[in-house]
Amino acid sequence: MPSNWLYIDTNFPTFTGEESANEKINTIQNYMYMLVEQLRYSLHNLDLRNMNQTAVKQYENYLTEPIYAHIADTDGNVADLQVTAKGLSGRLTDAEGNINGLQITAQGLSTQISNAQGDITKLQVTAKGLSTRISDAEGNITTLTATASGLTTSVSNMNGQISSLRQTVNGFRLSASNGDDSSTLTLTSNGVSFSSANIYFRGMVTYEDLSGSGRTTINGDNITTGKISADYIFLGGELTVYQSTWSGARVGGYMGYVSSRDYDGNRTSGMGMMDTSGWNQVVVTDAGARLTSYSAQVTAAVNVTLSTNNNITMNAGRLINASTEITVDSDRRLKEEIRYDVGGTYAGIFEALEPASFFYRKGLRKRHLGFIAQDLLEAMEKLGLPAEELAVLSKNEYGYFGIASGELIAVLWAKVKELDKQVKELTA
Repeated sequence: MPSNWLYIDTNFPTFTGEESANEKINTIQNYMYMLVEQLRYSLHNLDLRNMNQTAVKQYENYLTEPIYAHIADTDGNVADLQVTAKGLSGRLTDAEGNINGLQITAQGLSTQISNAQGDITKLQVTAKGLSTRISDAEGNITTLTATASGLTTSVSNMNGQISSLRQTVNGFRLSASNGDDSSTLTLTSNGVSFSSANIYFRGMVTYEDLSGSGRTTINGDNITTGKISADYIFLGGELTVYQSTWSGARVGGYMGYVSSRDYDGNRTSGMGMMDTSGWNQVVVTDAGARLTSYSAQVTAAVNVTLSTNNNITMNAGRLINASTEITVDSDRRLKEEIRYDVGGTYAGIFEALEPASFFYRKGLRKRHLGFIAQDLLEAMEKLGLPAEELAVLSKNEYGYFGIASGELIAVLWAKVKELDKQVKELTA
């Protein structure tokens, strides 16, 4: 192996011209082998001791000192670059006022792009996440922040209007506000929550499987469902019901809170229903109920006190009062199987049924005159009359008997006619 480069120089191949071609090739080939070995040895042992110290110092200064570069052209384009131990920063500008800035440090990266119109876009990236901000001269701003825990976006303007979206592993939260009013929608794995001053639905809305079977459909101007059940329904105002239109007039009515006066003149409050004219109405208060038409009314009251013109006070107890005669439908065309047999078939009720006086267990202690339903039932059984086929005797859903006293008038009428016939025969 050669010991130094001097040996390589002194042994450079030279020829006298008398050598053959093969001799020249062998000489050159041997020199090349020697040169390769010397280069391999020198490169393997290369360090600062083999270099010029002044040059080495200059190289060190280039590598350790900050780098500053400024490049510009005649068109107004400018590029600035700065490299230090803390990071790298660059800035590009042009004659139109467009600016692009970039800064890189060990903590992250940030960049900003702007133009002469005031539009600005910023981007910042760190180990914790990414954030962007876009704005313009009119005050419109859009921001986005993304981290390992979630994503947040926001859009706002100079008028104070803001909309934002927050997404995490738990769900979504969407909000919008204008400074005075705000609306919030929260979506999680176990439910959806709305919060807003006004909520509008447009189009078809269908609810299914709301704790079981069934469906509720909300379609534009109507709600269709099978049943509405609630522990408490509060109406802040009136409930107006309109059914249809007829001859250009609206047909419907009103239902809501009303106040009225009882028989003592005291004002009571309750529920009321009436048609659009106001003449036909139903009023239910804590004093009773009243059904009123244009020319008459029926009143049902509980434990009322009546005062006469002579200031004589009477406790009426439970009262059903009508301002005119109550008319029962009796047209022949509404009836069938008409038989004039009351005097023969049913006249026995007159002899078998005994009138009585009694107190009702509920209400004021006022003695009433009338009949006992069980007495009527017993009389009909003795006479062989089928009680289940006669409307004069009935039983309600609670198992209590009732008597249609008006139908007993026919029995009394037949008995009176019989007596009247006998009187005429005796006086003849």
